[in-house]
Amino acid sequence: MSETKTMQALVKTAKGKGLIEVREVPVPEIGDNEVLIEVKAAGICGTDLHIYNDNFPYWPPVILGHEFAGIIVGIGKNVKDWKAGDRVVGEPHTLACGKCWLCRTGNRQICPEKRSPGWGIDGCFA
Repeated sequence: MSETKTMQALVKTAKGKGLIEVREVPVPEIGDNEVLIEVKAAGICGTDLHIYNDNFPYWPPVILGHEFAGIIVGIGKNVKDWKAGDRVVGEPHTLACGKCWLCRTGNRQICPEKRSPGWGIDGCFA
């Protein structure tokens, strides 16, 4: 039986000011069209501070952080343009709807349906 690999992560545990803790969480499994990135550096952004102070929409519990650089350490079976060892940086505006007026006019960073790493989906502080 294989052991589940874990990592430490900074998690916003609930709505409210503060309410963060370091938790041991499972290393994500790699989907067929995904890569696994080992984060080497992360920036603390104003958004992270707004989430800490409960002044920004977020969906806890969630791993904070969305500005990062790292190295690919795992590849999904359908990934063709990347390889283990490649250096990468994160693009935090990836999960916008693509259909609303804001998305269609090049403003997906403010799409009301957007879920970005660190507040809508797990982020890089891990």
